[in-house]
Amino acid sequence: MKVRKRGSNVRYAIGLSTVLIMGSLAACSSAGGSDGSATGATKGDPIEVLQTGTVDSPILSVPGTQIGGEVAVAAINAAGGINGRPLKVEFCDDKSNPSLASQCVQKAMSNGAVARVGGYGVNGNTILPILDNASMADFGGYPATPVENSNRVSFPLAAGANIYAGFGGLAKAMHSDAQKYLVVNSVLNGVEKRIEIVDKSMQAAGLERLSGVTVPSNTADLSSIVGQIKRADPDIVIGLLSPSDLTKYWSAANALGLTKPLMTQTSGLTPDVLKTAGSGLAWTSFATGYPSYNGSAPGAADFRSQMAKYAPGKELTLDAWGPWVAMNALASILRSMSGPINSETVLAAVKGTNCLNAAYLKCLDLSKPGPLSDSPALRVGTVYLLTAKDGQFYPTDFSASIFPGSK
Repeated sequence: MKVRKRGSNVRYAIGLSTVLIMGSLAACSSAGGSDGSATGATKGDPIEVLQTGTVDSPILSVPGTQIGGEVAVAAINAAGGINGRPLKVEFCDDKSNPSLASQCVQKAMSNGAVARVGGYGVNGNTILPILDNASMADFGGYPATPVENSNRVSFPLAAGANIYAGFGGLAKAMHSDAQKYLVVNSVLNGVEKRIEIVDKSMQAAGLERLSGVTVPSNTADLSSIVGQIKRADPDIVIGLLSPSDLTKYWSAANALGLTKPLMTQTSGLTPDVLKTAGSGLAWTSFATGYPSYNGSAPGAADFRSQMAKYAPGKELTLDAWGPWVAMNALASILRSMSGPINSETVLAAVKGTNCLNAAYLKCLDLSKPGPLSDSPALRVGTVYLLTAKDGQFYPTDFSASIFPGSK
């Protein structure tokens, strides 16, 4: 694995592995369509795609997922749609419930959806077998489960949960004099595997592991946890924490004067969560599979302007940015198609794409497997390190690739 610092020749060779994380029909809504809403000069039958995500659940809440997809579709249709036909997105909140996720997919398939686009949730193990059986592409999702990294119909456009393989290189690049690290984690599904990947990455970067600390479920005050970390005196703290536990960590650390650098991830970290950090943001960095939407990454300016136009008052978030990119990427593939557009022809078109350009994705080859033998569907392996301020993420000079031999 290689680590990059923009404007320099800094490189760190790092060991690599990949991470394996594990009622009634959910409320659905649609944007675009053949009724003239947000479709500009489009006409004819709409091309329907499905987007599922978790708007609100105890496990994960990423409400921006729906907003980003619908904003992209509004702008696509205002610019003429898919060769004149309107694009329609049917969004379904699966509430992190596998049964609801299955119902969402089955309903969309019966309505003629041609692909699932920009998904963000934890139900890949349920959704992918259904899509595979129907030969329907799962395009541009945020891979959180092993099947999303390997299934033949899966085409993620971000490193997703695999970012943990990049922690060591990023940590050492930012803090070159660091020698010891400590992992503090919530009780989360699959957290043991995440710790294993982090340890391999950090130790390959030459850092020594101190005894980790687990936050018991439903702990109201993390002062004792923070006190324990302070006494251990690590150079870097790796936080594998739920959003609620991260908020409590910041509160206790600020109160007790712990300012050791903290590296964590971005999933579920809404603007409201970030705003609870206080002075903690000065010593916290965030690893993610997306470049910052507030920087100069290609596509970011269009994303910001379209959010302001079609979702005024809504906060910019990574979980909106990712689906926005995915929807625009699929639209470019759809425009290149001739003949009938259905799930099978769309899957064939996606598989035949050998140079996809969309936002920050440059000539991405979807026609062949990615470089990791255990994750052939993973074709995008960049991990970005971000900072945050006033509820928003901003770029740093650091990024990494989890792919071996990357330059």
